[in-house]
Amino acid sequence: MSVQNNIRYQVPFQKLHVAKVLERPGEKYSTVVFLESSRFYRLPHRIPRYKFFLQLLKESEKEKSPICIRFTKVNGDTIESVRKVAPNQIL
Repeated sequence: MSVQNNIRYQVPFQKLHVAKVLERPGEKYSTVVFLESSRFYRLPHRIPRYKFFLQLLKESEKEKSPICIRFTKVNGDTIESVRKVAPNQIL
């Protein structure tokens, strides 16, 4: 077994603009819509930093500023991680 087989592939972050965040208290996730896509994306309530990620998404929506998003898989609809875009960051 090579070393490469032991390394988990991480989906790269994407710089996106939040169009709308829909909190869904009765569901297992909140819904997020990005300007760059017509799809609906999920932010699961079960992820450890859910509240922090939700706050970042809402700030991005309000400020109309880009945010970095990593999904659980390429072309997936489930958000794994959220972070602010660093000044002069190129993705």
